[in-house]
Amino acid sequence: ISSKIEKHFNHILISIFLLGALLRLYRLGYKSLWFDEISTLDDAKIASYLFWTKTHALYFALVRFFLRFGQTEFWLRFVSFLFGALGPVAIYFAGREIYKDKRVGLLAALFTATSLIHLIFSQEARYYSAIFFFSAFALFLYARFINRFCIVSLCLLPVVCYANYLIH
Repeated sequence: ISSKIEKHFNHILISIFLLGALLRLYRLGYKSLWFDEISTLDDAKIASYLFWTKTHALYFALVRFFLRFGQTEFWLRFVSFLFGALGPVAIYFAGREIYKDKRVGLLAALFTATSLIHLIFSQEARYYSAIFFFSAFALFLYARFINRFCIVSLCLLPVVCYANYLIH
């Protein structure tokens, strides 16, 4: 079995990422907004000079950008979809780097891609999937620095952590 997985590893990995993205995209704009999502919409629309004094400023800035494409539930939730779809990618690299085994990364990506709670959070106009993405990406960068003494990872780590701070 291991040699079969190894032979088709890239196809399996891409299939997991596509599965995760399609599951998150399915009926993205179907449900009506709930209270916290309406709060996200209101915060994304506030005056720009007040904007950066808010918590979650980076998330609201991204939502504000995508609302230019339409004032619908779909576009309001699109940022969460993007980060949710990238979550399995980030956790794959983190798992692969920490355990030095791409099969571990593959399983981590599969579990994340099909996790019900991650799917739900990826379809809400809230910042939860973005926090997961930036946390997993930071974990990957930290592990890469520790394992390989990669200076690029060390330089990117505070940037990713600061982006996570601005999202939260």
